[in-house]
Amino acid sequence: ACMTSSLQGFLGGVGVTLYNALFYPFLFWAGVHLLHRVAIALGLFKVEEGGSQLELGWITISWFTTGLNKTFRWLGQHPLLSKFFGVWFNVGVVFGVFGMVSCVILLAYNLYHILSLPEEVHPLTPILPGVNLPHNQLVYYFAAIFISGFFHEFGHAIAAVVEGLPVEGFGFFITLAYPGAFVSLQSCYFETLSIPSTLRVVCAGVWHNAVLALFAFLLLQPAVGPFVASPLFENVNDGVIVSYVDEVYTEITPYSKIVQVNECEVKDYISWVTCFLKIKESNFSVLSYCSELDPLAKEQEISQDCCEASYNGPLMCWSVPDVVSLDGLAKETDKRFCYSARALVTDSYCPTSTKDRVSEEFEKSIESSPHYYQTCPTGSKCYTPVLPHPEVLLQIKLEEGDGSTKTITTALSAGHPFHLYQSVHVTEFQVRFSWLRRFIPSHFPSIIQQLLQYTCSISGALAILNIAPVYLLDGEHACKKILQYLFLQQRRYFGSGHDLTLRRGLVPFWSGIIFKLTLTLLLPSKHY
Repeated sequence: ACMTSSLQGFLGGVGVTLYNALFYPFLFWAGVHLLHRVAIALGLFKVEEGGSQLELGWITISWFTTGLNKTFRWLGQHPLLSKFFGVWFNVGVVFGVFGMVSCVILLAYNLYHILSLPEEVHPLTPILPGVNLPHNQLVYYFAAIFISGFFHEFGHAIAAVVEGLPVEGFGFFITLAYPGAFVSLQSCYFETLSIPSTLRVVCAGVWHNAVLALFAFLLLQPAVGPFVASPLFENVNDGVIVSYVDEVYTEITPYSKIVQVNECEVKDYISWVTCFLKIKESNFSVLSYCSELDPLAKEQEISQDCCEASYNGPLMCWSVPDVVSLDGLAKETDKRFCYSARALVTDSYCPTSTKDRVSEEFEKSIESSPHYYQTCPTGSKCYTPVLPHPEVLLQIKLEEGDGSTKTITTALSAGHPFHLYQSVHVTEFQVRFSWLRRFIPSHFPSIIQQLLQYTCSISGALAILNIAPVYLLDGEHACKKILQYLFLQQRRYFGSGHDLTLRRGLVPFWSGIIFKLTLTLLLPSKHY
């Protein structure tokens, strides 16, 4: 019966997952097709020759335009720019050759890492919405894919014009839920290009992705990003600015400056993240506080209702060391009671009585704090919040005011620390001029920062993986031309049979096996 119940639960979970995975895409594409039919009936889709057009398939929608062709021709055929692009795309070929070799080595190492160390985080991990990508990050994810795809195809288009290859048009597409870009070249002319020219066109895409990733990476560096943003934004010293906060946390507001979390000082975004990582590494250790208040002095007014799991009110469950008489013997125990968290939380810490919630590293670090007391001062007692693991009580220090009018206030949060981390977005930048804050939202720097992070990651991945010598990727064409150049100097040696043998039996086949195995084994992983 237990096995049947477990199987039913498992199948039920799978059913819900399949339902969510199929129903919402179906609903989206059904709506798209309905709007498409309505638009056709109203005569909104009138495609003129040399203009733009929108095409709709079952799960694909694409937009194609020839409007950028003049721009591509102007850039690629300009006397000064064409010389620059000649050198530029030659460097891209060098990057493509080294990138192809590096990609094969990286894929092989990643496959070895998956098979030998399956439980660890692997060097390459696919980003899958709903699996290891939170839903609130989808906008950044898809925007980064669009940007990376545009720069990739832009590189192909310019290189093609430089090499005298006609460009038919440029476009974007969405297949199921994944966006992308494409450039249409005349294939009959492409086959007539020389080996160096073909390599320059093929490697241009990944080369542009590498440059874009490097550009985003540089803007994320502390020495570059603040300088570029300095006309409108200023870097916050000794703290981080709240750019967005969930309405649950009423004590924290946008534009608040966070300078401390418990005993961990917040200097910048990295230290903000480090504070929460320390909490995790300490096994979500709890802090105890020395307080001169004595809530137990009036025991008739103290209850233990809040210590029940079903309680949902403003009070918090606390414990304090107590001595009781048992069979004539004095025995130390913990007495629990309900009281306001803000009334008992102080800046003085003491040894916690819940030793199962304190790691040795955490105990050593807190004992080194100037606010720690091995024994609370005379007239004070040591109070410990009682929370289920892994919940903790956090003190968030907020700095308000400027110059000599600065004041420090404390916001309290009881719960899982990562819930606070995900609900409060912070940035190291704030709008330089107060009057501009009415027009620029406080989370705008955070938006740019996250978009740069995703662009750096996705564009960098495209720069490496798209040059892999695998069928349907740029690396397939590059690998074929490189092998022709290195091993078969005379193009007449390539008949159709030799060409087919080369495509089927050499590097693209085996690297494709490694590529597919890596993706297949990584899909079940769920590393956040």
